[in-house]
Amino acid sequence: MGINCREFLKYVIQPTLQQLGVDSAKAEQLLLATACHHSEMGHHLHRNDGIGLYGITEDMHQMVWDHYLAMDP
Repeated sequence: MGINCREFLKYVIQPTLQQLGVDSAKAEQLLLATACHHSEMGHHLHRNDGIGLYGITEDMHQMVWDHYLAMDP
C-alpha cells in the first residue's frame, strides 16, 4: 500500500515546514522527491536499509536527535 503524494504534502510536509518557519516550494519538492525516491511513497517501508519514508539509518537518527532535536526541538 502506498501513500498519497498530495496528502503527504498537504498533511505532513507543509505543516512541518510551516512549524519550522520555512515557506519554500523548493523545500516541499525536495522533501517529497526524497520520500518518493527512498520508499516509492510507502511501498518499500519494510526494507532493512533505513527507517521510515526517508530511509534514515538508526545511527543517523540518533545523531540528529542527540545533536539537533534534543537541543532545539
